[in-house]
Amino acid sequence: MTNQQISEFDAAGVPQDALKRLAELQPGKAGSIFTSDLSVNEFLLVREVGFRPLGLVLGSSIYHVGLQIGRWGKNQELDVLSQAMYHARELAMSRMEAEADALGADGIVGVRLDVEYEGVRRGHRVSSSRSAPP
Repeated sequence: MTNQQISEFDAAGVPQDALKRLAELQPGKAGSIFTSDLSVNEFLLVREVGFRPLGLVLGSSIYHVGLQIGRWGKNQELDVLSQAMYHARELAMSRMEAEADALGADGIVGVRLDVEYEGVRRGHRVSSSRSAPP
């Protein structure tokens, strides 16, 4: 991995530990590690259409979204909270895409998005993951 690539991944928010994990995968080399959360059927379908999964890519984002008061007797969107969740999701997915780029993948299949409430002090965690085929 070049210094320019490392700078780009840093700018995308990809942690150094993630880059180390991805470097150890060495897709395509004999005896290389392969990690995936695809089911057997999903894996076979991906192979059937001509893709070769390279590894599992991840992206995460933790946001403290604050507090927005709404009227309990009225249905309404809480715009500040919605925008924070949209941004957290986009950040997690962009980090996942950056990891796929580091593997040399052409795309990502079967994205799973999890949103978890971590409590008042910690905020919300948004994470995305799935296998990246070339």
